[in-house]
Formats: sequence, structure tokens, C-alpha cells
Amino acid sequence: PFSFTLRMKVLLVLAILAVIALQATDASSTRAIRQYDVQVVGETPAQRLHRVEPGKKTTFNVHVPRDFSPTELLADLQLVSHHDGGLKLALKNIHDDTLEFEGEWTAPQREGVFEHNWLLNGGGKKRSATGVASTLEVTCSNGVFCDGIERLVNGTCQKERSPCDDSDDCTVDTCVEAFGGKCFNKAKAGCDVCFSDCVADCSGRTCGEDGCGGFCGRCPSGQGCLDGVCLAATADGTCESPLPLLNAQGIANFFDTTHFVQGDTSNGIDVKVPVCNSLSGAQELIYTFTVPQVSQSYVGIEAMMSGFDSVLQIFEDNCNGTVLQCSDDSSPPGNLGSRIVATLKPGKTYLLMADGYNLEQRGPFNLEIRFHKGCLPNCDGQFCGDDGCGGACGLCDSGEKCFKGSCISDPCTPNCVSENRECGDDGCGGTCGECTAANTYCLTDQREDGTVFFLGQCSDPFPSCNNLSPVCEGCTTSQFCGSDCKCHDLNAPLPDLVIDGDILAKEIYLEIASFSNSSCALSEGCVLGPGNRALLRFSVVSINQGLSDFFPPAPKTRPDLFVYGQCH
Repeated sequence: PFSFTLRMKVLLVLAILAVIALQATDASSTRAIRQYDVQVVGETPAQRLHRVEPGKKTTFNVHVPRDFSPTELLADLQLVSHHDGGLKLALKNIHDDTLEFEGEWTAPQREGVFEHNWLLNGGGKKRSATGVASTLEVTCSNGVFCDGIERLVNGTCQKERSPCDDSDDCTVDTCVEAFGGKCFNKAKAGCDVCFSDCVADCSGRTCGEDGCGGFCGRCPSGQGCLDGVCLAATADGTCESPLPLLNAQGIANFFDTTHFVQGDTSNGIDVKVPVCNSLSGAQELIYTFTVPQVSQSYVGIEAMMSGFDSVLQIFEDNCNGTVLQCSDDSSPPGNLGSRIVATLKPGKTYLLMADGYNLEQRGPFNLEIRFHKGCLPNCDGQFCGDDGCGGACGLCDSGEKCFKGSCISDPCTPNCVSENRECGDDGCGGTCGECTAANTYCLTDQREDGTVFFLGQCSDPFPSCNNLSPVCEGCTTSQFCGSDCKCHDLNAPLPDLVIDGDILAKEIYLEIASFSNSSCALSEGCVLGPGNRALLRFSVVSINQGLSDFFPPAPKTRPDLFVYGQCH
């Protein structure tokens, strides 16, 4: 169960996940509404959590904005749940700015997350309560991980065995409640082979990666790792002796050209760990450059690195200076390449670090760099066309033209009819149609280079499943309904993906970035509009600590579980 580690590279502009809604907002005036209170009848105030057992009664106390004059307040005014029309809250109090409603609700005999969107009802008509909603989790869980997971089986809450007990005599099983619950199954002496199919290899190595996601050790300050040995970090391309990014001709034409730099990290030393990938033990090369003095207040840089699964980082002054930006995967350049965009100060010196995702990601690479006076180039999601600063995001080959940031054939004939395509792109920047039947999706596949493309055919309908509020059919008296809408035996071994909080904390950092109207972040809803945004960036490592392997299906076989990002 420990052979699978899922690593996700995340850009978060602003995301808050709440099991229970603590605040509602009036869309017209953006006025904050006081939080509602969910009270489980019979519990003390200290026990008033957002968990409610199936079949148990709860009391909703909801405040909605008082957008009605006193003459419109009717004696029979009440809140009605859009989710459950039988749930009605009576008017309890009239405050200066809110109306307070209260009423009881009996939770259903199934586990899930239930949202009540409240509608005002009175005077024979029903109208929306300014978007106020209450969300409640119905669950058997007592909120304690290490004492066993509680499941709803045959109408009653039953407890599973210890979640960390792998029933293996070769391991010492420990459960830690912190951070939502974590399992540690440590192999006993002589049991490494039966415990894991990955055996750490540190023979003859005092530093670097051990081949199983860990390290054989770290080198002291002033030294770097090369082939498992700590060496003085004074070679060219290290923090002590960075390589010049540009030659004399490049410096003379600093703003007038796109700079192309070739390098090879096979000859580098692992000294610095990038902030956006603390697990990297790859060798890197570090370059230095100084921004010329100009009359503008800042200089914009856009740099891309390709050749392998790369990491690119820029910092001020020296290796201990402020990190302006770190990139681990970007499009362009695509294919696991990296790209940074940052504002620089005239006359100041910067370092650019070309690194790899892990020890295997090293070798020849290409850097493509552009500088602009008083302008921040932006080619997010664009492989050709204007970069917003008078330059180009890329050039198309002969026989191609740029269309909406991508290169297409010129002339271009849509392939919908010739290839019998009913959905997906038409090869000319348009679409062959959408899959309109319920629960059908346009099938995709993957090329050898990792790029995803539409097959042009719609899938057969997939059974719909609300994973937050699952419904199962045919469960026996010893089974529970899982979030996958399938029946599972109470103590059946299942995967359990948990986030590694230590790695997240090491890689979290803030930066300011600019987004254009063509940015992928804008088209995918990560930001609400173009312009400068403060970003909270971090990587997420999910470890499967469950008692069963996790096998995510391929998008080709389960397109209902994936969202295709056309921008990338």
C-alpha cells in the first residue's frame, strides 16, 4: 500500500474548503451575513460540531439579510429548504439588519454532505433568501481517526478496525491523530522486502536521493551533492560561481532580442533546493545577470526552460536572496517544461536556477528568455502571437499560422467530416461539436510525448455519482455505501490518500503575478479577472496510507472523473 505516491503541483489563487458554510454574502451589496448555527439536539455546546449522525435531529438557526420593509414582514413568513421542501424554519426574531429563523430537521438515514438553499416563503409566494445556504455533513464519524472509522451499516453506525492495522507481523503500526490522522507502518528488522517493493539504496552515498522518495543525507553549507558525494560547491554553475546568463552580444542587445541559452545539468551539482519542489535532489546550474539601468521603474522577464521535467527559479542577489518566482510545469512550453514571469529592478543582480524535478531529470536543456522595459510579457496558454509587450510568444513553422495562441495549418481544413469526428477540436481552432447526451463525454487519449488529444467520439453514458452525497443500491446488511456510490464490506481494505503537511509547509510561498485575458488561470476560473494578483503557491504530496493500492483509471476509460484543460 505504500508503493504509490501521488504528487500534484498546485497553483492556488484563493481556495477555501469548508464542510459547513459559516458565512453567506449578499450578491448585490456584498454584505456579510452572520453565520448560522447548527445545533445537534441533546449535545453540549462543546460538542456542537458540523457532524450530525444519520437519523438524528438537528436545530437550524439561520440569519438572512433584512431586505424587506416592516410592512412586508408577514406573520407566516418562513424559510423553506430548496433541497428538502419539508424543512421549514419559523421566524424567531427581527433584528436591525437580519431576520432570524429557527427549526428542526431530521437527518436522513444515509451519509453525505447536504446543502440547504433557503427560500423565503410567505403571503402565498416564494422567493430567494439572497443566496443564503447552510451546508451540513451527515456522518457516523466522531472526528477521531485513530479509534477506527465509523460507517453506516444496515441503518446503524458501526466502527471499523484500527485504520493503521495492516495485519502484517513484519510491521509496527502507529497511529498519530495530528493533521487529521496519519499512519506509520515501520518495518521490523529483516522485514524490509515483505514490507515494500522499494528498497532504499544509499550504498556508497552520503547525500542525494535514495531511490524511494527519501534522501541519503544532505550536504553541509558550502558543499553540494554529486553522484552521492559531498563536494565543495565552487565549480562553475554553483551559488559561489554562477555562470553568466548572457554573453557580450546578449548584454549589448539586452532588450532587443529573444535570448536562447543551452546548458546541461549533467555537469551540475545539487546545492540549492527549489522552493516549489523540496523533494528534488537533481543537479542544477545557476546563472547570473544584471539588469541595465533604464528610465522605466521596472523590467519584465519571461523565461522558459525545456528539455526534461524541469524546475526554474529566479532570486535576487544571491542564493540566499528573495525568491521572486519558482515554476514546476507550465504551458508554454508544455511537456513538463517550466516558465517564470517576474518584474525586475533596473541595476539589480539576479540568479536564474535551472533544475530538475528529481534525480532522473537532468541533461541538456534550452532556455528562452525575453526582457521588456516597463512591461511584463505574458504568454500563459499561448504558443504564438503577441506577448503584450511588442514581442512574440513563439513563431509558427512554415505552412502554419497563429490562431488564438496556437499554430494551425495554413490553409486549414476542418477535419470533422473527413475523420468522422462528432466532438472535440476540428484541427483549425474550432470544434466539431459537444456531447449533449446525459453523462457522456468526448473521449481523449495520450501521445507518447504526454500530450492529450480528443479522439472525436462521444463516450457511452456513465452512471452519475454524487461523491459528496452518495447513493448505493443492493448493499447487504454488512456493507456500507462508499463515496464512489459502491457497496463495501465494513473492514474491507481500501486506499486512503492523505496530504503530507510537512512538504506542503516547506514549499508554500507568496508571489505577485500578472494575468492577461488569455491566461489559462483566467479561462479555468483560478482568477476572476486580468491584472496583478497575490498568489499562494505550494506543492501537494498525497501518500496512500490505506491498506489497498490506489489505481486511478485512465481518462480514456473514465472521462467522467477528469476535466480536460483546453488551455494547456
